Amino acid sequence: MYMWKTGTSMALAFSFLFTIAASGNAEDRYKHRIELGAQIGGLEVEGDSKMDTPSIFSGGRAGYYLMNELEVEVAVLSGKGDIKDNNRNANLLLPTAEVQYYLFGNSRLRPFIAAGIGVLAEKGPSPANTTNVTIPLGGGVKWLLNDTLALRTDARWIVDTEGGEETSKFSYTGGISLLFGGPDKKQFKKVKVQPEKIRVMPDVASALERDKQAEVDLKVEFDFDKSNIKPQYEPLLHDFSIFMEQNPGAVAEIEGHTDNIGTKLYNKKLSMRRAKAVHKYLTEQKGVLPSRLTAKGYGLTRPIAPNDTSEGRARNRRVIGALRMVD
Repeated sequence: MYMWKTGTSMALAFSFLFTIAASGNAEDRYKHRIELGAQIGGLEVEGDSKMDTPSIFSGGRAGYYLMNELEVEVAVLSGKGDIKDNNRNANLLLPTAEVQYYLFGNSRLRPFIAAGIGVLAEKGPSPANTTNVTIPLGGGVKWLLNDTLALRTDARWIVDTEGGEETSKFSYTGGISLLFGGPDKKQFKKVKVQPEKIRVMPDVASALERDKQAEVDLKVEFDFDKSNIKPQYEPLLHDFSIFMEQNPGAVAEIEGHTDNIGTKLYNKKLSMRRAKAVHKYLTEQKGVLPSRLTAKGYGLTRPIAPNDTSEGRARNRRVIGALRMVD
């Protein structure tokens, strides 16, 4: 009786602690899985028993998950016990069929409650030669080490429907389980949520869609007589490359321009070098397909500011992206 109360108290305490520690979510991680396991433990008898408690009570279990929180399971546990006032012993066999309900859906620590029906067969010399229908009630905890291996503890109050002096027994076991089958594990892998892409240059995109052509000031300006791209303009060119990615039907002419210092022929060649520098950066550094870009130098023929001031000339030393849509 003392051992029975002690075992019950320990089982309830562990279940309480595991329940607090566990947490779950709504994924059907265990639905349609098969569980096979082996257990070992003991059996305590309440009341005036005709036989001593078995020293070892062991066996196996097989279960099937109907859903994430619900499993049906069959088990067979067996042991040997000494018959009181007799030098002989008897074999005990306890087959059961249970329904187990898990308190948390997908936690690694899974406390559960269980109820079912079984048969306790005592096979030995009289009086230990009986077969009684029993009702196992209790629960346990499973600890999933990984997707296929689990440790488990179980405790059952085994009610003897035949009544008498041995109205109930208490079993406690621990063991290991293997899980098979079930849903595709890939669907439960954490998916990295990609941030929504922000459309760049939305006004240009709208104009291009409406008019089939548009112009983008890439705001790339050059020093006098230079064609190298300064680092501060690279973010602007990056945005243009994203725009081209987001608008696959667009092609662009990269226009190079100069101020009016120098001859027309020299400025024509200088503007072409500037256009090619931007073209090369976009294709080689940003991955824009070369077939979607062309480079052309316009020299000093298209100023956007007066060339009689240094500020105006700086504005004219620039590159423009002239866009159009293609079918």
